[in-house]
Amino acid sequence: NINCGIGYLDETDSTSMSVKYAIQIPQLFSISNYPNPFNPRTTINFSLTQNTYLSIVIHDIMGKQIKRILNGNQMAGQNSIQWDGTNNKGETVSAGVYFYSIEAEGYLVTKKMILLK
Repeated sequence: NINCGIGYLDETDSTSMSVKYAIQIPQLFSISNYPNPFNPRTTINFSLTQNTYLSIVIHDIMGKQIKRILNGNQMAGQNSIQWDGTNNKGETVSAGVYFYSIEAEGYLVTKKMILLK
């Protein structure tokens, strides 16, 4: 077998080869957003080591829930979702510091982001 990125070559004999692809699964749970600071939207990127139930929630600086942007099963691998600076009612929130939390089986990570106007 010859390693070639996300797949590998399987030499079946001297005259033929087949390519077998493997899904690359991140070794660690991770989360980040870009751009930060942002206006009017930011993309939250996250990686999962396994298929899992996942929740991503936006909170204000006082800890009040602003918006639940994801709540459901997610596939392992690299994923992303956008937040457009609105609350659960669809109203645009004011400029300021916000926190996004991602919770999955056994993990809880919270990070800061800044909405500029």
